[in-house]
Amino acid sequence: ESHVFINAEKVDEVTEEVIAGEHSKVQARAPMERVRRSSRSAEKEETVVQQQRDHEDDMRARLNRSESIEMAAVCLS
Repeated sequence: ESHVFINAEKVDEVTEEVIAGEHSKVQARAPMERVRRSSRSAEKEETVVQQQRDHEDDMRARLNRSESIEMAAVCLS
């Protein structure tokens, strides 16, 4: 599957041959294998995942502290 833009002044100028020709040009330039992501984008993704984990850990710690404070307040009253 590919998407191409075909310049034409009239609809009649867009024939199956023109479409097939443009499609073959795109296929000739397309890589045969799936392109690998750069290591930089993979590193960014890992950083985002790690930041999310750290954030979740921080939120759990805050929740635990607030629950501990509430328990202490209940015990003291």
